[in-house]
Amino acid sequence: MLGSISSMDLTNCIKEVLINHGFTLDALIKTPPAELAIMLGIDLYFARIIYLAAERHAEVEHANDKMEYVLKDIGFSPDLKKEVLRSQHRLLSRKEKRSFKI
Repeated sequence: MLGSISSMDLTNCIKEVLINHGFTLDALIKTPPAELAIMLGIDLYFARIIYLAAERHAEVEHANDKMEYVLKDIGFSPDLKKEVLRSQHRLLSRKEKRSFKI
């Protein structure tokens, strides 16, 4: 189970619209942008932004879960774990910015 829509990197009004339409993060990732645009009555450009934000959020959560498991297994201190997770998040954010094409 992925995190909630409220923790996604989108404006609050978009999050409210998604929640009011009954979307979960899992459902957003499984819904193609064209279908999302029709369901919400929005432009395909904005639907693609929402879709990519959902994918990025899921990717970051997956990486954090994976890193948390590795760090726990190795025995890092809690402060060092937080710093490593922050670094991982920054790397994923940079990767997303480079690959963002609409």
